[in-house]
Amino acid sequence: MIIRKPYAFLIKNFRKIHVFLLLLSLFVAYKLLDVSSFVNEFMRLGTYDLFKDPITKHITGWLLFSIFLLIVGSTSLLFLLMHKKKPWKLYLVPVVEYIALFLVLLMIKSFFNGFSNDVETTDLRMSRDLLLMFTVAQLPVIAVYYACLWTRL
Repeated sequence: MIIRKPYAFLIKNFRKIHVFLLLLSLFVAYKLLDVSSFVNEFMRLGTYDLFKDPITKHITGWLLFSIFLLIVGSTSLLFLLMHKKKPWKLYLVPVVEYIALFLVLLMIKSFFNGFSNDVETTDLRMSRDLLLMFTVAQLPVIAVYYACLWTRL
């Protein structure tokens, strides 16, 4: 049914999909606070111990997979709303935001995986500022997913 009639599946499970996206976005917001505090602590102390507190403890596969699911879910809802000729531009914000967040997290992860004491931290400062912006930007995205729980398609 999903392959033959994807729009019917999305319409039938519209609220369930939004609950799922809301839970994933809350998880991503929580993990973003964790990553942000890790980066802030590194910037304050200037040291990084790969064995004691690796970056993979903060930027996990589950976090990246959750962001991927948010991108796929929001994109599918975006196409559904475009197909139904409903207002769709609101779903463009989470898609763009989560794609950019995914790239920033990969950049931070590669920075720490290749870290040596003589590396410039300019890229990390930019990443820290972007993380702060994405953390604040999570609030409207969570509000969109929550508000769409109460709407009908």
